[in-house]
Amino acid sequence: MLKSFRGVQILRSNAVLDSFIKFRQFKYNFAISRKFNDSASLKSDAKRETNANTLPKGFKRFWKTATFNSVPEGYLINLDKRILKLTNGTPLVLSHKQKILAALIAAEWEAQESTLKPHALPLTSLVFRGREGLTEPAERERVISLLLRYFQTDSIFFYSEFPNVLVNLQKECWIPIVEWAKTTFKIDITTYDEIVINQKQPEQSVNKLKTLLESFSPPKLAALEKAVIVSKSFLIGLALIERHITVDQAAKAARIETLAQAEFWGSFENVHELDDHLTKQDLAAAVCTIMEL
Repeated sequence: MLKSFRGVQILRSNAVLDSFIKFRQFKYNFAISRKFNDSASLKSDAKRETNANTLPKGFKRFWKTATFNSVPEGYLINLDKRILKLTNGTPLVLSHKQKILAALIAAEWEAQESTLKPHALPLTSLVFRGREGLTEPAERERVISLLLRYFQTDSIFFYSEFPNVLVNLQKECWIPIVEWAKTTFKIDITTYDEIVINQKQPEQSVNKLKTLLESFSPPKLAALEKAVIVSKSFLIGLALIERHITVDQAAKAARIETLAQAEFWGSFENVHELDDHLTKQDLAAAVCTIMEL
């Protein structure tokens, strides 16, 4: 039934192939299209607010060493004798409870090569986002609204009866998160096993989560925003930021469709591994920016 060719498993059975394609189109296309639209909105807002600290193309490394040091106010990041500053010109000062974060930010600057790669500075980008972009009330309100749209159409509310590997992954990775959210925040959540147009979650649940997000500090809201963008799921991102699940668990929950497809088609060498690595890198960055150690 299955034939291996250059690492890709080819389905010989037309019946199985047709069922798989039908499953993919019928069960998830609508939900995924909505999810990517919301993702594009969040990414657009985040990019607009962090453009000031986005390095220009071809920006050259000008320092020999990146370090951090303690001052009465907390920790500073040093590029040789220069202090890393926010876009408004004030020094980036991390609290005394964020020594590990300071070390990690210094490390990602130290790891830059001759030409800087802004995407390789996930911690710096997130810290800037929390210190500047999400300190403005209007921006906080906009981001919270977009995050709640993710909750309304969260992909982990949509379940399938086929294929078995996907069903099992949903039971393992998604259902426990949904049950945790119901219990922890005392909310009702509606799940679906079929396509529903204009689906909505209970208004009371949305309002409770809105109140929760409004209580988040700017750094924590920035971390949640990043986790939701990367996982394409409000509840996966929230469970990670609230320390209910680990980075590995969040990455797996975010990629169960890819994992299920790999069972049918096989893994493309290096491609799936790279996707997994980048997902974990960005999710870990979100967690690291709010830990206090």
